[in-house]
Amino acid sequence: MSNLSNVLKGFDFTFDPVETSGRLSSIEFNCYYPFKGSLRTDLPSLSIGQNIKKLEFRTSSGLYNTITAIGQGSGDVIDTTVENAPLQLGYSRREEILSLKDISVPSTLTLKANTEITYEGVETHAIETELYQDRGITFTDLQLGDILNLDISIPDSGNYADFVNAARIVEIAVDVDSQGSKRCIVTGK
Repeated sequence: MSNLSNVLKGFDFTFDPVETSGRLSSIEFNCYYPFKGSLRTDLPSLSIGQNIKKLEFRTSSGLYNTITAIGQGSGDVIDTTVENAPLQLGYSRREEILSLKDISVPSTLTLKANTEITYEGVETHAIETELYQDRGITFTDLQLGDILNLDISIPDSGNYADFVNAARIVEIAVDVDSQGSKRCIVTGK
């Protein structure tokens, strides 16, 4: 297990309940490498007005420009700090402290901190879509990790919303109101 501390961005995993005679009997730990899900070319692209009822973008990175990683050595605590100086000019100092007590090798700790600042130093967005339930894609068609094609463009908007790409599903939420109507919200990155 200690070798897993060298995995930089990790792998997907699930804890799946196992039922016997209608009762929870155990939990399975399942790993998926490099990720869970698949490219869903069998489904239509998500498009505003076609199968997307509502659309929201939100920032999903912290834009940290200073990362301090704290590990655990044999005896003394090890730590390292990495910075992205050009990013500090635009956003002042934004610092994150990582507690990585499973790492005892200084070079691995530095590598983790450098990887984190690479990912956190770039603005990324999550795309939250509310789907129409009667227009080609339902929540039962989707799984976490699936990659869907997106065609999010609004004609004559001056390229305000012009995104044609793919996004990986990181969250699926289904709400049922008091009348029994379902609302499916899919979040992708």
